Amino acid sequence: MALPASRHRGSAYIENLGLGAIYPMTNLTDEHYATPLDVPDLPPIERSSVQAYIDGPLVAGAPPDFEYKTGVVFGRHRAALYMAQHAQWRSWSIRSESQDMLDKWNACRAPKQGFFPPTFLLHSNGDMKILPSNPKDMANVLAEAGIDCRLHLVPDQAHFFDMIADPDDVATLDRLEISHMFRWLISALYPDSYDCEPAW
Repeated sequence: MALPASRHRGSAYIENLGLGAIYPMTNLTDEHYATPLDVPDLPPIERSSVQAYIDGPLVAGAPPDFEYKTGVVFGRHRAALYMAQHAQWRSWSIRSESQDMLDKWNACRAPKQGFFPPTFLLHSNGDMKILPSNPKDMANVLAEAGIDCRLHLVPDQAHFFDMIADPDDVATLDRLEISHMFRWLISALYPDSYDCEPAW
């Protein structure tokens, strides 16, 4: 996602800026979303338990349907994982497998179509639900386009690593690179007043 921002010094307006913080990076054109999902900690889901969501409309902006601290999923999120277990995640999400539709959903085309903001990609290297190949591909495209970006792959963490973290536990936020992400974003907004070591 691109986060629009403005930079001010005192009350004086300086310029419009854009920043991107993406985690996890999801590109539905990756073949991972058209193959059966096999995650050791995810038992088979019964279709009857999610049938209403499979048959119903996709809803944007729906309330959260998972427990942040436990990783337990329900509702549409659970339906998505059921479809993933049966190699139908992508076809269910975008309702088509046509090349034209896949081209429209290819997240890596965005940097090639004009302005794209400085971007920080944060992902778990052990994510089995959304593979690290997604942010790696995006980082390569951003680099080829000459766009300032940082890619951090957090080792030995699962898909929900950022949501389980206690927001007041500074040591954990540092270990999970979440603090580094925010420091980098701040340094992009205020390059003259905030130092941040290179990240990638």
